[in-house]
Amino acid sequence: RELGVGTRAIDAELYMFIASPNSVTPFHIDRNSTFLMQFRGTKTVHVFPQWDERVVTAPNTEAYMAFANTKLPWSPEIDALGTPFDFAPGEALHIPFVSGHHVRNGADDVSISMSIIFNTDQSIAWRNALALNHKLRKMLSTVGAQPSNVGGAGWKDSAKARLEASWQKVRGR
Repeated sequence: RELGVGTRAIDAELYMFIASPNSVTPFHIDRNSTFLMQFRGTKTVHVFPQWDERVVTAPNTEAYMAFANTKLPWSPEIDALGTPFDFAPGEALHIPFVSGHHVRNGADDVSISMSIIFNTDQSIAWRNALALNHKLRKMLSTVGAQPSNVGGAGWKDSAKARLEASWQKVRGR
């Protein structure tokens, strides 16, 4: 599996964050890729491996992408699986699609950072395949089966993505 990079950014948006000293952004994943840039103050960003089921299980990732559950399970033991990045002004970090992360701002100053979020054709396809897997998991569980995880077979992921995109068009989304 690749990080979701592509040849062009789609639906890019820019966010500015101004946060108090010691404030925390809880553990989460994003439905896009992110470039985070620090302008003032410091922070520590813990980033976890993309697709690592010890961090976020496939069913939880699927539910998150389907907007069915936005609160992911977390325990302090998971921190050992991530990489902490100590951020200072002038530094930047890429957070890949569905990579778990959390942030703690430094104690000494207000933190000002900017986030550029974007998708690629690949991340949109994965997001659609994950949303379809969420639906399939619910249906197949009634007969004791489960769908294959997204990222395991490109042709299956592609078919799932196309089915979900078609379903969204039918539903007018």
